[in-house]
Amino acid sequence: MKYRDKIKKDTELHIRRTAYELFEKKGYEQTTMRELAKQAGIGLGTIFNYYPDKSSLLAAAFTDDLGHILNRTFTKIPELPVIEQLSYIVKNIYSFYARHHLLSRILVKELLFIQGSQTNELENQLNGFMKYIEGIFIKSIERREIKSNLDINDAVLAFASFYFLGLHSGLKGSSFKISFQVKTFQRLLSQYLSCYHIKGCEHGRRK
Repeated sequence: MKYRDKIKKDTELHIRRTAYELFEKKGYEQTTMRELAKQAGIGLGTIFNYYPDKSSLLAAAFTDDLGHILNRTFTKIPELPVIEQLSYIVKNIYSFYARHHLLSRILVKELLFIQGSQTNELENQLNGFMKYIEGIFIKSIERREIKSNLDINDAVLAFASFYFLGLHSGLKGSSFKISFQVKTFQRLLSQYLSCYHIKGCEHGRRK
């Protein structure tokens, strides 16, 4: 990496970390970009060179932290049946959002309006996440836990629907009830996959 590129990367990381600390300490709405620049010891114009607005900065900070959570979760995923594996993943991610409940709620709302390169970064992270989930379903077929007539794309969409339903529901409450949301996710996914288990229903929906 060239020296100039390293300086830019280090500066961007410093901005993200400082912003995250301020958002956690003072609250997202109460933190201004000017205050952030002062706290980081960086010119306000420099920050705007990296991030066009506060919402894109919030998303960037969360992308970093969530990326670490995903990597740690995927490297420690236990050898369990598919539903329990996916529930393990969901529980870890919900736990992350629960620890940052108020900021997480703001983030989900702000994601509707984020523009520019940060949108691409979030989409890439989400696509990578769903690609990993796809791999879990494929492996469950290969080890003959799930029938081969399962439509993988539909299964990933079902997972995403149940996952985001639980995330939205959890963030709406005064506190994120992790166990309740994980059990709800597990129940919905179990119902969806019930006819695809080798020892379950004899006739899948797809032939």
